[in-house]
Amino acid sequence: SSSGGGGEESFAVTGETIWPIESGSDVARLARTVESTRQAAGHALNARSSRSHCLVTIFLVERSGGRVSKKQCLFVDLAGSERIKKSKVEGERASQAMAINGSLTALGKVIRALSTGASHVPYRDSTLTMLLRSSFGGRAYTSVVINIACGPEHVDESCCSLEFGKRLAGVRNKAVVVVGTNQNDERAELEAAMRGLAIELKMLEAGGHGGGYAPGAAKSEVKSYEENLVKKRSLEGQINRAKAQLAEVK
Repeated sequence: SSSGGGGEESFAVTGETIWPIESGSDVARLARTVESTRQAAGHALNARSSRSHCLVTIFLVERSGGRVSKKQCLFVDLAGSERIKKSKVEGERASQAMAINGSLTALGKVIRALSTGASHVPYRDSTLTMLLRSSFGGRAYTSVVINIACGPEHVDESCCSLEFGKRLAGVRNKAVVVVGTNQNDERAELEAAMRGLAIELKMLEAGGHGGGYAPGAAKSEVKSYEENLVKKRSLEGQINRAKAQLAEVK
């Protein structure tokens, strides 16, 4: 993650792919690709249960008289939070379920903190909550759809989902329209941001955080290496995204 000139923190994921969208057929092609590549598996409760969260961001760029106005729509489909006891999954699928439930628990903590006006919001507890940060705590307009099962055997899960939706309704965002910037100014800002990210990446590698750690290294050293490796990948992802944005402006 990094802080931009406007003081807002950005967060990137390694491996993100940007697709150019110019027609309805492009949208359909993207939807098919997302559906075919998303992980899904069957279990006792669902013949095809999503085993991963899915986030798709649409970037809209409007140009008029040398000025640029950008809009962003984030579509999120969260994976199911079925209880392992009921879904009867084992092995790798059980590990996936635990990871999914852990990220959803972190999201619940963020929503609870936002709805109660807590002084600290634990966005950093999960990658998911960092990616959704701008949607819940920024200048966005956010809508949420809660899916529940109607069967009486799932009443506990349904009540839990409805309670989650109730807490979400207590989060207040202030949607703001950002006035477009001059293309030349935006190009200069992106180029400066890329230079800064490249310098930070070189400093990280020069500090000995790009190679590895010796066998039998202390736990603190291993943890430091792993954290820096995540940071390095995040910087590389941000640089790739900045390059794509710069190509758009040009």
